[in-house]
Amino acid sequence: MERWLDLRSAVLEGGILKISSYSRKRLYQATGLWFGRPVTGYLLGARIAARSAFGRVFAHEKADRFGRFANGHRIITSDILRAEKLNDFWVLRTKSGSLYVVVTFDAAGGRRSLDAFFSLDPAVLQFTPARLH
Repeated sequence: MERWLDLRSAVLEGGILKISSYSRKRLYQATGLWFGRPVTGYLLGARIAARSAFGRVFAHEKADRFGRFANGHRIITSDILRAEKLNDFWVLRTKSGSLYVVVTFDAAGGRRSLDAFFSLDPAVLQFTPARLH
């Protein structure tokens, strides 16, 4: 199911989020593709650290009228279980069962962070604790 995407709604604290024409084109392209199951959200300026991805989310399935998960908000995913390339986009499957599509990587090392994720030894990886205390 394709969700309606209005980039005009990406208004953040302190002003409007500027999205490059390249990012906008890729975002519209991604929202029109099927990735094998419903997409949780689309990430712009993504980077991976400590097994999680973070970036600006668009068309999140849990976006609500109160502004939670609104277009352009920053998000940190749960631990990434798998990353694979589908339809010319990187797709991240997380421990919580979410599926995120990486539309663009952060210009300052975002793509390198994916390479670093792939270089980790799965045998020594530990998941983020569900509770810290």
